[in-house]
Amino acid sequence: MKNSITKIATVITLLLCNTFYAQNIITVDNNVNSSANYTSLQTAIDNAQENDFIHLYPSETSYGSCTIKKKLHLRGIGHSPEITNGVGATIASITFDRSTTPATNPTGSSISGLIISGISTIYSSGTPFSFSDIVLENNRIANILTATSCHNWIIRGNVITGYVSIETNNHNWQFVNNFFNSSVFSAVLTNLRNDCVVSNNIFLRSNMSGTSYVIFSNCFNIASNNMFIAQNATVTAIDVTSGGSNVLLSNSLSFNTTGTTLTDLSGTGNYNNTNPSFVLAPTLTSYSVTNDYHSSNATLLGTDGTTIGIYGLNFPFSKRGYSFSMPYIESMTILNPQYLQMEHCKLI
Repeated sequence: MKNSITKIATVITLLLCNTFYAQNIITVDNNVNSSANYTSLQTAIDNAQENDFIHLYPSETSYGSCTIKKKLHLRGIGHSPEITNGVGATIASITFDRSTTPATNPTGSSISGLIISGISTIYSSGTPFSFSDIVLENNRIANILTATSCHNWIIRGNVITGYVSIETNNHNWQFVNNFFNSSVFSAVLTNLRNDCVVSNNIFLRSNMSGTSYVIFSNCFNIASNNMFIAQNATVTAIDVTSGGSNVLLSNSLSFNTTGTTLTDLSGTGNYNNTNPSFVLAPTLTSYSVTNDYHSSNATLLGTDGTTIGIYGLNFPFSKRGYSFSMPYIESMTILNPQYLQMEHCKLI
């Protein structure tokens, strides 16, 4: 498996040279007999120049935790890549850091195609520097926890399995086209202000007890075109008012797969107690790359006239988390143990 992963990633790295010609391309691989620039992610980050791209090879071994103090772009080949039987690049935690003097600045960084347990920020006590314009796209992420002054973050196309909690002075966050398969028993989203947007997401919760599925706590944002799905007979409400929340809901769907009737969502144009009619999702117990989350119900339209859920806004949701800025291999035929012949290599 490890040799196959290395060969596949080497091919991708060669293709990358034609994709990101404006910045340095740094490769990181902790597999045995690595031919990459680095085996340590943190060392690669420390030696990178601002605006460099760091490509992590898929590996069965985690790359550990890392700290980012400059504008960088981390890329993996996907959180569930088919060509490696689902093995991607895993990072224990990523910390954006502005605690040094003079302050460093990771503003403008982006992360895509990775498996990440946690993302957080840190700054010097009493000196809250801004962390702005961060893009997290097409990853599998457990939790996001930010400190003060984090603005203009875009969270798009991810599978999020935990929670997101930001400070109350964080502004202009966008949560769009994500699949929240949260296992936490508290709120999924906390402290969103009225300039934050939650649109075209799927919120699925199956392994829970109690009578309500808590989505928002202390939130005052706009929420449109979402799907809220429970899968427990005891759940009778989608809770969007926890912690004094006042969330403006529109064109959103609520459904309990057990048949329990949910209290109607507040707001306008909502699809209360309506089956999302996914093309293929036999059990809906958790997120799966084998499911098809397109809705076969053409009447479930959002505020923009496109479908509600993760494929709305004409967004090409990638079930396997392929980065839009990287090539990936669709299929491969091995003709000789020493050589690989690529077929159907597609750039996205």
